[in-house]
Amino acid sequence: MAYDVNEVRKQFPAIGQSFNGRPLVYLDSACTTVICQAAIDEQLRYYTQFPGCVGRADHRFGQLATEAWEQSREKIASFLNARSAREIVITKNTTEAINLIADAFPFEEGDAVLISDFEHNSNTLPWRRLNARRGVRLVTVRINEDTTFNLERFYTALEKERPRLVSTLHRSNLTGVEFPVKEIIAAAHNAGALVMIDAAQSPLTMKIDTQDWDCDFLAFSSHKALGPSGVGILYGKLPLLEQLERFLVGGGTVTQEWKDGAPVFLGVPEQLEAGLQNAPGVMGLAAALGQIESIGQDNIARHVASLNNFTTRRLLGIPGLSILGPDDSEKRGMVISFRVSGMSAKSVGSRLNEEANVMVRAGKHCVGLYFSTWGGDDVVRASFGPYTTHDECEALCEAMERIAK
Repeated sequence: MAYDVNEVRKQFPAIGQSFNGRPLVYLDSACTTVICQAAIDEQLRYYTQFPGCVGRADHRFGQLATEAWEQSREKIASFLNARSAREIVITKNTTEAINLIADAFPFEEGDAVLISDFEHNSNTLPWRRLNARRGVRLVTVRINEDTTFNLERFYTALEKERPRLVSTLHRSNLTGVEFPVKEIIAAAHNAGALVMIDAAQSPLTMKIDTQDWDCDFLAFSSHKALGPSGVGILYGKLPLLEQLERFLVGGGTVTQEWKDGAPVFLGVPEQLEAGLQNAPGVMGLAAALGQIESIGQDNIARHVASLNNFTTRRLLGIPGLSILGPDDSEKRGMVISFRVSGMSAKSVGSRLNEEANVMVRAGKHCVGLYFSTWGGDDVVRASFGPYTTHDECEALCEAMERIAK
C-alpha cells in the first residue's frame, strides 16, 4: 500500500497550522518530533481517569495508575525486544540515561571509555567529567571525512586501549549517517568491552533489537519518538543494571519496612527510579511507540528517504550550497544539513523562518567535538518526520533559491 502522508498527518494536531496566511512548515524533527494524538490522549486518560501515585497508593486511582505504568514499561520493553521489562529504567531523557551510566557504573581509575569524535554533547560531556573526577581515560576515534564510521581505526583503538566501555551513537543527529552498531558491539565484546548505544535518533525509522545487537546499555528519548517531552529510557542488561550505584535515592527506591534501622532497597529497576515518576509521560511514550509501529518504521524510512532524495537534488542545484555528510541521500536518513557560501547558518535559518514559515535549526547541533576536531562553519539542518510532505520540502527549496541569490 502506498504511503498516505495526508492520512498520517491527521494523527498530529500541531501539523497543518498557518501563520500570517501561509502554512507553517516544520522541518526540525531531529530536534523533537511532533507529538501524536495517541500520546496526547493517553496522557489525558491518566489525568482525567486515574491521577494517582504509581506504586504507592492502594486505592482505585493508585491501582489503575500502577497498572498503566507497568503496561507501558512492558510495551517499551517489547519495542526494544528486551528480555524483560525489568531491563527498562525510566529517566528524563537520553542525556540523563547516559549520565546515569557515567556516574553509577563501577569504573576504576585507569579504565578507558571509547567514543567517536562525532558524538552528541550528551555522549561526550559525561565521559569528560568522568575523566576529570575519577581518572577514567577518554579515548576518541576519528570518523571518516564524510562523517561515516571508520571501523579500521576503531579496531586499532580497541586493541591498543582495551576500553572498559564503548559508547557510540546509532544514527547521527547532524548528518543522519548510521553507525554499524552490530559490528561495533561484536568487536568491543571480543576485546572485553561493554557497549552503550545512543539511539536517540533511531526509533522513527530503525528497528532497535537489543537482543540481536547484544548491546549492554541503550538510551533514547520520548520526544524524538512522537511522544511527550520529559521521558527517556535506559535499557540495560539486568546483571549490569544490578551493578550500578544508586544514582538518586529517596521515595520509590526502598520498601516500606526498614531492617535494623536501615532502609531495604527495592530491586532493579525501581531502585534506579527515585521519586514520583512521570507516569502520564511514560504512558504517552508507550502510545507513541504504538503509533510508530502502526505507521511502520520501514514505511517511515522509505518516506523520509524519498523526501531527502528530492530535497538533495533540488538544493544541490543552488550555486554555493554544499551538503554535509555522504553524497548519497539514502545514507543520511531523515536529515539534510547544508551550508551556503558567504552566508551564516543563523541568518539562513532566520530568513527561512521569517520569510517562508519554514522551521529548521541552525548551528552546531550539540556536536561540539566534531566541529572542534574537524573545523568548518555552522550548518542549517532540515529534518523530516512521518508527517512531512513533498510540498513542504518544495517550500524549503524554493525559499533557499531566493535566499541564496
